[in-house]
Amino acid sequence: MKKPSIVGMIWRPHVELERVRLHPAVWLPLAIISIVHVLGMLGITRVKTEEWPLNSVQTPPTITYSYMSMDLLISDLITFLLSVCIVSLLIFAIAKSFRKSVTLKQVLSLSVFLQVIPTLGLLLQAAAHLLEWGENIFSYSLQDLFHLTSSHFSFVFGFVTIFIIWNWVITVVGLHKVIGFPSIIAIVLTIIMWYLPVWISSFFVIPQG
Repeated sequence: MKKPSIVGMIWRPHVELERVRLHPAVWLPLAIISIVHVLGMLGITRVKTEEWPLNSVQTPPTITYSYMSMDLLISDLITFLLSVCIVSLLIFAIAKSFRKSVTLKQVLSLSVFLQVIPTLGLLLQAAAHLLEWGENIFSYSLQDLFHLTSSHFSFVFGFVTIFIIWNWVITVVGLHKVIGFPSIIAIVLTIIMWYLPVWISSFFVIPQG
């Protein structure tokens, strides 16, 4: 059987997850996804600035663009890579506590390929931002749907997009197929592993007290 394919995760994840189980791949897929992640972050953080001449209203403005600084970009990439490693180690530890015969390479490969859909969402969101579309459907979240007032739930729901829900389903299937977790445990782990970093980041964004 062939090595798992990054592109294949979009339309045939069940096939690619089986390949992850039989022939796990880590470093090349991780490098590709990291590059796409960096490009996506550059795209969504572009700031357009228009400077109008003071003495003439008919002269077109001077348009300049700025992007995320290199320091922040490197910091974001390191955070992204660390999150993949930490989640992999946690899942591997839980799998061993359930006496599952899975290797760390399989778990790492699963964690890497589970980043395909979120990275695709980031890339499409960046493209929509660069093209200056009026309505960015790729970042539409449950918060946009329900219009919740400022609270922890509104903060959390702001992260729940169609790509996140799509990835939840794939994650449940992956935890069941690659590691062998029962479906209920796979569902609980999927929600916890997604919610934990969001919950931690809420302490730095939402005023407490």
